[in-house]
Amino acid sequence: MTPRVPDALVDDMAALKYPHWLAEHLDPTWRTRAHHRLIGREIAATVAAGGKLIVTTPPQIGKSTICAEWAPQWILSKSPERSVIVASYGFRLAVRSVRRVRNRIRTFGARFGVELAAGTTSADEWYTTKGGGAKAIGLNGGVTGFPCNGAMIIDDYCKSRADADSPVMRENTWEWYSSGLISRMAPGTPQIVLATRWHP
Repeated sequence: MTPRVPDALVDDMAALKYPHWLAEHLDPTWRTRAHHRLIGREIAATVAAGGKLIVTTPPQIGKSTICAEWAPQWILSKSPERSVIVASYGFRLAVRSVRRVRNRIRTFGARFGVELAAGTTSADEWYTTKGGGAKAIGLNGGVTGFPCNGAMIIDDYCKSRADADSPVMRENTWEWYSSGLISRMAPGTPQIVLATRWHP
């Protein structure tokens, strides 16, 4: 088990070891629980290996916060030249995550050598001065013009059990992923999928 990092002993660079350490370091309201430590370690390993991670849990345990907000924050704080896509069945859900990352970079980015590029700071798509950035995508939303090499994060690809039980919706979601999202990923781009598993 990874020990909880003592707040008083962590500097900015040490906090970049895991996403949940960064959350503890920057957000005084954040409380790391055992499953956050597990997810945070798996995110770090997946990104390092350029691999794939699926996180399936019940609703409302903080998986979106750790995976779709703090993971992009952690990736861009370490590597501001990287680009991250946060995708979801709902565009607003993806935008919320990308906006929160942007706002934290405005507040804390200079401490990690990350700055927002002027004129490219909309809530759903923005860039760093090092050429990286983040983009929010909704189901069937286009990703043309935004290559992804930092991580593809899919937060709840399915809205509900009713959608999951629909063969048409399942096929639609698969097409969105396989013909759209995958086409934007550079070789070796990590993929993180988080969802409540409504259907096999």
